[in-house]
Amino acid sequence: MASTDYVDLGTPRGRDNAPGIKQNIWYAPMDYFDTISDVVDPASFDGDAVRIDTPHVFKASKGWIKVYATIEKSNFGAEPAGDVDAEMFQPKLTFYHPGDEEDAAAMARRVKNDRFIVIFESQNGKFIQLGAKNNGAKIVPSYDAGTVGNGGNGWSFETSYYDNFIRYYGAGEPTPLQSDGGAV
Repeated sequence: MASTDYVDLGTPRGRDNAPGIKQNIWYAPMDYFDTISDVVDPASFDGDAVRIDTPHVFKASKGWIKVYATIEKSNFGAEPAGDVDAEMFQPKLTFYHPGDEEDAAAMARRVKNDRFIVIFESQNGKFIQLGAKNNGAKIVPSYDAGTVGNGGNGWSFETSYYDNFIRYYGAGEPTPLQSDGGAV
């Protein structure tokens, strides 16, 4: 198959096709990495063009930071961005972390002015990455205490960046640096 050929897309054929994300989010600041891996074959028009098979390499004593997300209040999508003949996507993950704990407030304070690689797992078991080498994802935190009769008490983190495609992280589930999921 030539690299410019399109491929047929069939039906789910009875397979599950669950919407949403799972409860763990992994992130790391760009300066934690020695090497940020790229997709298998960027010139391909099949899955190799969007899948990263090689794990990223961290600097000594650095690694993934894990955050719990309430799945019923978390969402992922990719909107078109750009203009005619210059179009790309803005992948966007919004995840909700419940509570008013000090560690979450400290995370919000630190992430607002940095760039990251962020990975999450879809309900179908696919790991998806936001951010790439020299193109880190931005995390924008916001807090809402809710009301006594309605809403939740917690942090919402909107994660986004611009890219030509959605990146699938095929190198396996990230292993967090810390076992408690706390902010670094």
